[in-house]
Amino acid sequence: MHNKSRGFTIVELLIVIVVIAILAAISIVAYNGIQTRAKTTSSKNAAVQIQKKIEIFNSVTGSYPSSNIANDLNSTSESSISGLGITIAGPHPTVIPTASTGTTSIKVDVCNNPLNSGYKVYYWDYDSVDQTGQNGAKTFAYGGLIGANGSGCSSWVSGR
Repeated sequence: MHNKSRGFTIVELLIVIVVIAILAAISIVAYNGIQTRAKTTSSKNAAVQIQKKIEIFNSVTGSYPSSNIANDLNSTSESSISGLGITIAGPHPTVIPTASTGTTSIKVDVCNNPLNSGYKVYYWDYDSVDQTGQNGAKTFAYGGLIGANGSGCSSWVSGR
């Protein structure tokens, strides 16, 4: 009588398990990278929306918002941010966009000297890491009459 057993050896099973584990690890890393980029893109889009609303406010009123940015923007129907789900964080440094609020919270500073002549917008960058290993707020754009790098403003005030 010839007894031949069928099935997989332990070595074959271990090889299959290792291959599955490697594929799972690669998938998880790729998925986390995609989530990070999506959050940063969402954050940038919120900053772009606020920047556009500030420029619309300037077009309608002839000046940039004061440090009470949310109220100023909501004072005209064209520049209103009501219903966008975006919060203007401030005043600096008390509240800035964070990892938990970064996709919907934008920080805006306005130029105080010369008064209401421009602004700078910050968003939460999930991709960049600072010296402490933490992600951080990143300047998105300067706007108004102050120049591309904000050098035309000698004093900044955080908006709220």
